[in-house]
Order: sequence, then structure tokens, then C-alpha cells
Amino acid sequence: MKEYRNKEEILVVFLASSLRLNKYDNKFLNNLALLLSKNRYITTNQNTLFDKLLVKYKKQLSKHHVNVNEALQLQWNTKLIESAKEFTEAYLSLHNDLIKLSVPFNKKLIEIIRNQNCSLKWHSTDKCYYSQFRTDTIKIITTIIPNFYVLNISVELQLMLDNVKAYDNARFYDPTLVNIKDRYYLLCSNEHLHNAVSNIPFNNNPKNLCTLGTYGITIDESVTNNDEFLCFASNYNPVINIDDLDELAFYLKELEIKNIICNYRIARIKSIRTEIENIFSEQFNIYYGKLIFNKKDYSGKSVYFYYGSSDLSLSYFGYDLQKVIRIVNNRAVQLQ
Repeated sequence: MKEYRNKEEILVVFLASSLRLNKYDNKFLNNLALLLSKNRYITTNQNTLFDKLLVKYKKQLSKHHVNVNEALQLQWNTKLIESAKEFTEAYLSLHNDLIKLSVPFNKKLIEIIRNQNCSLKWHSTDKCYYSQFRTDTIKIITTIIPNFYVLNISVELQLMLDNVKAYDNARFYDPTLVNIKDRYYLLCSNEHLHNAVSNIPFNNNPKNLCTLGTYGITIDESVTNNDEFLCFASNYNPVINIDDLDELAFYLKELEIKNIICNYRIARIKSIRTEIENIFSEQFNIYYGKLIFNKKDYSGKSVYFYYGSSDLSLSYFGYDLQKVIRIVNNRAVQLQ
């Protein structure tokens, strides 16, 4: 193995040899070389990352006569300074009514942020993330970032978070009907929802639970007691196995459903369409595809069946849909 005097000489091997480097590593090494020639110093943070790359590309470096264990013991010929906190810790603040997140580069963290489907957007000029003020975004940041870096929160934002700490152990966050000592309460409601459901009795009557479900109200286990029918009545988006259609027909009849609207896939798959017609056609009106009839052409409560992906659109709202039901086929496939 060749003897090297300092890490600058190892950096030359990285850049001058035909090593297969990934995009981020190659960019870092080139930037590091540029900074060394310009600033005449290197930070502890950059040194740590450089050492990680030595280990990462150990096998390739050995082919170029670099002993990685010895290279890790080498010093830089230039000055080594402590990295500033702004480059080793994360900062969360408010900036012109926007959430601002400054965080050190971390490929894994970037992937996690992207997969969260949140409103954080990278600003290449300011080298930080911005987002509209949203509580879900703040929750994502304060949950994920501390797993990677120390998270510093501005005084203004910290005061806001302190005001809601009393709800850290709250059990309910969405509108929920609960039963406490045989009395029913609607929790986490607001004025508009309260006015909308003011004429609906709060009890465990399945028809009432079904109606409350259409308003996005969750029905707590204290109300249903895990009763299958009450759980179904409470669920606005149930998933039903095709082998349970007889039971579904009984439930819908009890809930006084009159119309079944099926999506286009059910209309096209003959086997599923036939099973649905055999079970439901005598007791319910069945419609296929998009709604092509006017409200005046039918009366009574309706449910929507779909198989595969739903094509439910705004055109269906206003048709008194009591439920949107996904039909699934869990039958074993018979191979010949």
C-alpha cells in the first residue's frame, strides 16, 4: 500500500481515480475540494462525513493502494475548525406566516420528508424548507427531526406549542360519539357540526349511527360494544368480502336502504355483477355506472358499491349516500 501524508492526498485519489461514487457523495467531495482551496480550512462536520466515505468506499480505495484504516488516522494539512451549530442542528421558526425549517443535509431524512406527503417545499436559494402554516406539518417536523438532529424551535412557535401541551394525552381528536355512564356525548365537535346533527338523537340505534357516520363522526367502541351490526352501521366506508354479501343485504335492509349504485368495474365483471344481482335485486333498486338519472327519478336512501378503485366524484354528492362500500374478493385462486 502507498503511504499518504494527509487527507488532502486521499481526497485527490477520490477525485482523480475512476471510483464509482454516487451522485451525492461525488458532489460533496468536489465541493470539499473547492472549499479547501478557497477557505483554507475544513469543519469537523465535513471531516466526519469524509471519514464515513472512506469506510463506505473501502473496497474501491484498496484497489488504488489506499489503506483505509491508516487513512482514518491521517490529519488534514489545513486547519480543522468546529462546525457551527447552524450546520449541525435543525431550526424551526415562523417567517412571514410561513413555517421555516433549516436542517443539515441528510439523504435518509430527505427521503422521509418526501414520503410524508406534507407541504414542506425546498427553497434552493435560502437553503431551507418552507410550508404554509399547518398543524399537521408541525407535528411531522417535531416528530421526525429529533430522530436525526437537535431541533431548536423559535420562541414564538414554542409558545404556541406550549399552549396545546395540555392535549398531549387526549384520546379523541376527531368528532366522536361516546357513551359515558349510559349518557351519550359528541366530543370534538364545533358549532357547524352541532347545528347539522342537532335533530339526530344520540344513542346506539343503528339508523342514527349510520346517519351520524355520513357527517364524518366516529362512533366510539363504548357505543358499539364491538357488536358487528353496530360497527357496520357506524362505518361510512366499510370493506365487505364478496362471500359476505348475504349478511350485507340483511344489514342494508335493517338500515332501510332502497338504492344500490355500483361502479363501472362491477358492471363490467360479469361474475361479480351476477352475484350482486342474485342477492340484492329483489329488495333493492340497482344502478350501474355513473348516475344518469335525476334525483326525482328515485326516492329513499342509497349506498355506493365499488370494486377496485373508486370513481366516486362530486357528481354523486347530494344523492343521500349513506355509505361508500368497497367490495373485495378474498377467494383463493384455483390454478389448473
